[in-house]
Amino acid sequence: MGQRDQFTLAMGTVIKELRETAQMTQKDLADQIGIHANSLSNYERGRDSIKAAIFYRLCTALDQRPEEVVGSVMTILDTSQKKR
Repeated sequence: MGQRDQFTLAMGTVIKELRETAQMTQKDLADQIGIHANSLSNYERGRDSIKAAIFYRLCTALDQRPEEVVGSVMTILDTSQKKR
């Protein structure tokens, strides 16, 4: 799997975890940031990359700083690299 694919999967994992921690459904979060719930589902499953503007809206809605979210993604990637 390519680095971009791994990053996209890790980003989806982090977004899903943050959404669940915030006790929001996909529909709730998607409505709040102005996208379809299916799009959010695709982001969370790593099927689609998140565009910068949507990423920023996600971070805002989840009360997260973008650099902290990216840091969480990098931690996942570092951990998966060490397991190899």
